[in-house]
Amino acid sequence: MGPIELMHFQTFSETAGNTPPLTDPTNGLTFPDLNAPPFGGEEFITGMGLFIGQSDAFFTFLTNLAEAADAAQREV
Repeated sequence: MGPIELMHFQTFSETAGNTPPLTDPTNGLTFPDLNAPPFGGEEFITGMGLFIGQSDAFFTFLTNLAEAADAAQREV
């Protein structure tokens, strides 16, 4: 399962992450350009507005969690 999920993540990061904005003609649903503001750059989580109203402690926790995930190493 792990390698499959890794491939999904890689595909999303490399392909979908660089996709220009797209609107579905059948229902008008728009997928934004994830590289353009407010989505592009290092402030994605705050810029997208999903967590409006959360405390600074919440964002500190998320930042620490992301940094720990980035630094994680698989144990053999």
